[in-house]
Amino acid sequence: MIKNDKIDGKIRKEGHPRDIHPYYLDFMGQKIINSDTNRDKADNVIKEDKNRFGNQEVLFSNICILDKNYDPKDVFRTGEKMIVELKYKHIHNVKSNIGFSISNIDGVVCYGTNILIEDNNFIDINADGKIQAVIEKLNLMPGKYFLDVAAYTEDNFPQDDIKRVLSFNIVSNKLDIGICKLNVKWIYD
Repeated sequence: MIKNDKIDGKIRKEGHPRDIHPYYLDFMGQKIINSDTNRDKADNVIKEDKNRFGNQEVLFSNICILDKNYDPKDVFRTGEKMIVELKYKHIHNVKSNIGFSISNIDGVVCYGTNILIEDNNFIDINADGKIQAVIEKLNLMPGKYFLDVAAYTEDNFPQDDIKRVLSFNIVSNKLDIGICKLNVKWIYD
């Protein structure tokens, strides 16, 4: 088994692989969390690219993925809190429907939502601002995921839509499989 982020050649844990494997997964997940080199957290300013389109009535200027302490982060454990923070620039006074979606590396959309879906409302954009979407329990399975963000008009035309603007990783020491973790309660005799 591994000790303190360094392999020192000593056996730290023995037993059945099913019992030992979660310790290994936890170690490897911690190693990914500690490396945390997926992106430069100091520079989340959005740059022009081919994955961005819209009429530019509203423009996202800074997009961050934050942890429960509001620190930028790009590696989470299954079930942790995640905050998507979107800063935008006001170009014209408009109503806007702002949202995000998360897709896996295969392009499968795992989840997507927006203000209209959640609150049956549009946001009045009349100044630069910020909006946060708080995900209390990020129940995605281990893997790499991508964040898309969008602002749309009342008539559903894109104001600013950016595909795969950020990526993040999920780690876990559990052995379940799939795209998301469901809260399962087993009842048996």
